[in-house]
Amino acid sequence: DGPLTLEQCLQSFTEREILSERDTWYCPQCKQHQRASKEMALWSAPTELIIHLKRFSQHEGGSSFSLFSSDKIETLVTFPVKGLDISHYVRSPSLQGQDLVYDL
Repeated sequence: DGPLTLEQCLQSFTEREILSERDTWYCPQCKQHQRASKEMALWSAPTELIIHLKRFSQHEGGSSFSLFSSDKIETLVTFPVKGLDISHYVRSPSLQGQDLVYDL
């Protein structure tokens, strides 16, 4: 696996995710647990943008002391020093069509 771009990370973060059967949603209409999906998006554009990348991945099957163990993520993430456009990830109607470009 080669390096990822920051744009690829943002795209992955904002993609719709179908939740597992362990993460069902209780529907108040039909009074039953239903499979659900979640989707993340940015609502506004801050004056200063801070992006925190996940450094560790967790998975089941840790030691006898823990149900989970973690591994350090070694994937290199490249990013533009100038011109990071986040307009594709912002959902606020008042910001649609505006330039939302950051220099890092």
